[in-house]
Amino acid sequence: SPLGFGVRLAPSGEDGLALAAQVRPDLIICDLLMPGLDGFAVVSRLQADATTAAIPILIVTAHELTEPEKARLNGRVLGIVEKGDLAAQGLRDWLDRVIPDILGRESP
Repeated sequence: SPLGFGVRLAPSGEDGLALAAQVRPDLIICDLLMPGLDGFAVVSRLQADATTAAIPILIVTAHELTEPEKARLNGRVLGIVEKGDLAAQGLRDWLDRVIPDILGRESP
């Protein structure tokens, strides 16, 4: 891609955890509803592992979060983007906000 981002996909939470530990990506985009482990468990396990704890996480979900669920994710993820017709635009808008900050931090 023009900005140098690559995408790796994992079909399940367990596969995503293994891939994250192996690749150590710059950002993890995680669904909350997945086969096997749900996104809440994936976030918890990513943050409990020293290898993956510092990787930023963005949640993308069709699930309307309850207040207790939001509290479980509070401070543990960069943001939440809802799936649906506007999901792609929501993700682009979120990336437009954070990429300049990310690139700015990486500049010498």
